[in-house]
Amino acid sequence: MKFVFSVAISLFGGAAFIEYFNLGHYSHMAQGFVMLMFAVFGMLCIGILCIGILYQAVQLMKGKSLAEIIVEVKETFSSIFK
Repeated sequence: MKFVFSVAISLFGGAAFIEYFNLGHYSHMAQGFVMLMFAVFGMLCIGILCIGILYQAVQLMKGKSLAEIIVEVKETFSSIFK
């Protein structure tokens, strides 16, 4: 499933990026690199979102309140991006 999302993000996101920024005159290798970057970072974003949603679901089932989970997530992101 993640592979399908990665391919879709790579093709559609990369093509839209190339079209929007008029990169069509560059070589096929350069355009392929743009699509590769969309695939890699698209997979990264999907992975982060899926793990985050799964973590929240497990914590809610354990009995934590939604406010406590939001505070945990905010603290985690603030510690990552310091």
